Amino acid sequence: MTPEARLYVSGYWPLPGNGKRGLSYYQALLPQTLALLRGQQLLFFAGDAQTLVLVQEHCRTWQITLEGQVMPVEQLPQWDRAEALVASCGRMGLDAWPQPKRSAGEKGVNHFWRDLHGSGADTYRQLLAVWLSKIALVAQRASTEPEQRSLAWVDSSVARFQRQRSNWRFWRLQDRPGQLCHYASPMRYLGQGLPVNASYLSAPASVWRKLAPLFDGLAQQASLMAYGHDEETILGECQRQHPDLFHCLGVPYTRLRGRAAWRWWLQDRFTGLLERR
Repeated sequence: MTPEARLYVSGYWPLPGNGKRGLSYYQALLPQTLALLRGQQLLFFAGDAQTLVLVQEHCRTWQITLEGQVMPVEQLPQWDRAEALVASCGRMGLDAWPQPKRSAGEKGVNHFWRDLHGSGADTYRQLLAVWLSKIALVAQRASTEPEQRSLAWVDSSVARFQRQRSNWRFWRLQDRPGQLCHYASPMRYLGQGLPVNASYLSAPASVWRKLAPLFDGLAQQASLMAYGHDEETILGECQRQHPDLFHCLGVPYTRLRGRAAWRWWLQDRFTGLLERR
């Protein structure tokens, strides 16, 4: 399956109360992301009609074959589970002590202070519904596609990773048979580096069908804990239990040292000269 035959799946739900990123951040990155998908096929879920109109305009500019759908955040597949995960984050009880100045990249600490206490439970639930629904949205479409059809989730803000991680030009990369392709995360779960960043996930349809029930079951288990989970911590547990199902495409440049850093930096520069992007 060539990259050109891939169906990209993405979405954007404007959340004014989002303490992680303001609306202007996503509004600036969305056009840049769509520019990276020039000439491709895209299934895009929009939180409102105005967002979809904006996406349609950019898709015409970049000759993207668009299939658009308005889906309010409350209709996302993981809306109900998001409520349970808000409660599990609250059970961490970190506010019994003063807020630390740094989180050391620990997912649960970030979500507790920034999202639950900073943005509020309602906005945090909306964020979780978006994050957790990535797998289900792609898997739903994968259920109607041939087994080897390539489908990829791509965050609407994935353009922020340009030149920030090795092998970052995802549109050049082919799927691996029987595996989910992904990048590594700079974040941590219980002090350990997370193996999966969920901004880009690509696999044949058959893999998405296998991943969805695995993810769903582990998300249910996560909701019973006292921790601020998200889709990346859950995917990390999927990877721990089924390492053969995952393939890492690249890592943040901040995690590379010495010869490896130079090799990837030079390859990035050379590829950029060829593609002019």
